[in-house]
Amino acid sequence: MKNYSSLIAMLLFISVTMTLVVGCSDDDTTVTPGTTFPNLTINGRVTFVDSAGYYKFIDSTKGYYNISAFASWPPLGPATANGKLMPKMEGGKMVADYQLLLPAKGFYTITSAYIKLPYTAGSVYGLGKYKSDTTHNIAVIYDTANARVYLPESPGVGDINFLSWIDTTNKIYRF
Repeated sequence: MKNYSSLIAMLLFISVTMTLVVGCSDDDTTVTPGTTFPNLTINGRVTFVDSAGYYKFIDSTKGYYNISAFASWPPLGPATANGKLMPKMEGGKMVADYQLLLPAKGFYTITSAYIKLPYTAGSVYGLGKYKSDTTHNIAVIYDTANARVYLPESPGVGDINFLSWIDTTNKIYRF
């Protein structure tokens, strides 16, 4: 019986250790062509064009970078889906990979923003938009037809990459 107790204890230790190692690992997987994305997800990368050496907004108590998907644009309410962007330095530029889980198939406008805390009216600094990138052209920013992502039910959509500002003084819109 003692041998079985030692074996069970050893197997338990190994399984707990493996769970911690796998659960705590960084997932910096590079997307390769032909990758299938989870159903109802939009995936991509935001590249911050003005970020070389720019760490002004690293303090997360003052705000955070956000990625959002809107079913209607310009937005008439909250985003359909959103998440925090976690910028990281790569190749001399700040970049952030994202994945948004949407409730249904359809057309969505994808934007990046800086959300200033505490959140009040005017706290959302729009910094980039898919297919509009960092333009300050109002007609392009508020385009309701051409700069949308079609999300089928299955599979999800990937490579929805765009450029964004990191400095809020370069904002392209503010809500």
